[in-house]
Amino acid sequence: MLTRYGMSTYVAFGNLGNLLTLAVFSQSEQLKSPCSLYLLSMTICNLICLNVGIIPIIYSLDHIDISSQFVIVCQIQFYIRHSFFQMMRTYKVLACIDRYAICSVNVNIRSFSKRKIAIYLIIIFALFWLTTVIFFGWSRTIENGSFMKSLKQLRSRVQPRIEDKEKSQSINVLRKRDRDLIKIVFIEVIFYVISTMPFSIYLIYKMMTDYLIKSRERKQIESFINYIFQSFIMYLNTGLPFYIYISTSSSFRRDLKRIFIKFYAFIMRKQIRYELDDSVRTITIRH
Repeated sequence: MLTRYGMSTYVAFGNLGNLLTLAVFSQSEQLKSPCSLYLLSMTICNLICLNVGIIPIIYSLDHIDISSQFVIVCQIQFYIRHSFFQMMRTYKVLACIDRYAICSVNVNIRSFSKRKIAIYLIIIFALFWLTTVIFFGWSRTIENGSFMKSLKQLRSRVQPRIEDKEKSQSINVLRKRDRDLIKIVFIEVIFYVISTMPFSIYLIYKMMTDYLIKSRERKQIESFINYIFQSFIMYLNTGLPFYIYISTSSSFRRDLKRIFIKFYAFIMRKQIRYELDDSVRTITIRH
């Protein structure tokens, strides 16, 4: 029931939110910010992980589970899911480092918050994880219609490389957009830590109790807890960022409103007039 209705619901809303987030962070103004580039890359990873990870699970409820029947499908799904999950986590760390750097009074630290450096790091870590996860994808085998892991869980270690944004302006004054980016990154990270911590606790519990002889009922309970923490909540994280952004950032809401206005003007074949008011660009539609 949780898979059929719960996952189906947040896959639908998650895809909608991720697509709208892509539209917002793909705007020219957003692309100037290194932090926005990280959030854009995170959104792409979230979109891929959400669909590659959840849609096959939902499909297998009423149809044959293809990934449990063919080794190559199992390996490909594992490779895509884990490589983009690791990218997403890495970009999340880099976004945090960027927000720290832009607030620093140290010129050398602030120099890391640059768009050029952000692009380099995004490409480098994408290639790194796409290459690294290949070796772990081949460790997946099929046994009794389910996946078995023969290697321990990966720990992602991220180099403390970052980027900074301000070059000629005063470091003591942050733009409204930058302050909003700090806020949404902070809240998203807090939510991610809180939502993933129970699974870490469960893994510790599992390692400490693996040697015990467990009843069938206890195994069923542990299996359900594992499903909730590892699958249901883990993938829920890939669909929530948009709703975190829109509820905490006025700049994000304003940019989203502009996209809807542009879309409406395009559909209705109307002209758009741009106005500048106190460094804030507003859009009006000419009738």
